[in-house]
Amino acid sequence: MDGQPIEEAIKKDVEEIFNSKKILCKPLSINLSHEIRQDLDYLSYLANLNAGKAPVISHRPVFGKLITYVKKFIAKATFWIYQPLFEQISNFNYTVINILNKLTAYLDMNDKDQLHAGHIFEEKSEVVNDKSVDNFERASIGWFYHAFEQKFRGSEELIKNRQSIYIDYIRKAFKFTGGKVLDIGSGRGEFLELLRDEGIPAIGVDLNEVMVRQCRDKGLIVEQRDAYDSIAAQDDQSLAAVTAFQVIEHLNPGEMWKIISTALVKLRPGGLIILETVNPECLFALSNFYLDLTHRKPIPPSTLKFLLEFVGFKNVEVRFSSLLPEKYRLKGNDSNIKKLNEILFGWRDYAVLGWRR
Repeated sequence: MDGQPIEEAIKKDVEEIFNSKKILCKPLSINLSHEIRQDLDYLSYLANLNAGKAPVISHRPVFGKLITYVKKFIAKATFWIYQPLFEQISNFNYTVINILNKLTAYLDMNDKDQLHAGHIFEEKSEVVNDKSVDNFERASIGWFYHAFEQKFRGSEELIKNRQSIYIDYIRKAFKFTGGKVLDIGSGRGEFLELLRDEGIPAIGVDLNEVMVRQCRDKGLIVEQRDAYDSIAAQDDQSLAAVTAFQVIEHLNPGEMWKIISTALVKLRPGGLIILETVNPECLFALSNFYLDLTHRKPIPPSTLKFLLEFVGFKNVEVRFSSLLPEKYRLKGNDSNIKKLNEILFGWRDYAVLGWRR
């Protein structure tokens, strides 16, 4: 039982109430606030459910002890079945209590400074809606994320060299379809430059205004726009390829689904999608995953491959890239050493490629 949708619904309702001014924020009395706190403390005590702590007794005068013994035996034998359910219920309880604590804290704050309640809520609502935190481009404020890329992404020449392994796939798709390429999250424009050198028409899209300006200074066609809005605006069956390098790890599952399913509609038959991301099967790469504060969560190759296949892409394949240099790898030809190298110091990135038939 996941408490997040409930929490989001409650947050949304609270915001709508304040925005529409349906209620008048009145200060809580000190006694009322104290009473609420006491009630929440008691709820916290009751929230934790444990199947192992359930009382097992019998009031039968004759067979009571035997019945109690049988009940305890059954309880222990079935504990593993019911305990996960109790844990889910406890997690749900804690989520609700957490929401109530946040609301109480907000009302306490409103009590202390009622004159600025509207302004305070506007500031808090950015966090409530997760717009400034969870949105990839909005969180990575122009100049900051550009500086971050310069330090941790690698030089433009290095990235162009890594991305060049996909050019043969794009050539094939372009030769078959004749459409243009849409590069989502084009960043500094490395892949767009490779396509321009090949004479393949392409447009990029990125929300980071600094990177968009840098691409335009290079003569590249790049829009400052949301990824989904951009792909949705393309004509159906107009694209030869859709590419996204190191982008999907910034998206939530719903955003991923919308972009991938829309790409299938916008690609011409014979068109191609390429989605590259960090390889979580390489522990070296995984250990650096959260260097980027805007990363949400790593995505296993098999998960992304299944998603493309489920949407309807054909001949889906996984291609690994960016193998760590030998200096990082364990020395030796033993089979166990080789397995350790694959897990610890293997391929840092992978891409899933799928075709529209």
